[in-house]
This record gives sequence, C-alpha cells and structure tokens, in this order.
Amino acid sequence: MIVAAEGEWRPGEAQDNRYPLVTQTLHRDYLAAVFDWFRTGKLSNGQALPDYLFAVCPWILSDANDPAAWFDSSTGDRTLLIKALEGLPTFKRTFSWDKF
Repeated sequence: MIVAAEGEWRPGEAQDNRYPLVTQTLHRDYLAAVFDWFRTGKLSNGQALPDYLFAVCPWILSDANDPAAWFDSSTGDRTLLIKALEGLPTFKRTFSWDKF
C-alpha cells in the first residue's frame, strides 16, 4: 500500500536530456495533471487510479533555501501552479469499493 508519495518536477531541472527543461508552465501542467488523477480517478494514460495510491505530497511548499519551494523560494513563487490548483473544483476521492 502507498499512503503518500513525495516528489515532483523541479522548475529549471534538465538533468535527463530525454525530457524537456522543466519550465514554470510545464511544472504547472504536470502537477495539475497529478492532482486531477484524484479528481477523475484516472491516470494520465487513461488507466484507473490504483486504490492503493491515497495521496501525493508535493515536493516543498515553503523554504527560502530551496529553489523548488512553492512559496518564498529564492527563484520565486510557483504562481502558475498555485492558480491552477486554486481553480480545481472540490471533489471526493473515490475508490473501487465505493461502487458497491
């Protein structure tokens, strides 16, 4: 069982040249999609969200010394992401057993 997982894409990262540089826009799009998994019950590839995945904990919300922090980062706030998540409707995560 996975109760929560930690991690995300860090803006400015380009360590793996098989993937594009993580811009503020890409950072927003990737994380908004992950949050949407819990709203829709489907992963980005269309598969059902596994029941054992209960939550995803974004990387760091606040730390002036971490360039990936959402608030008060030395590289600025993640305004695009924050605005996108503020726009998500309220929802209740459903599981396969909720259908019975």
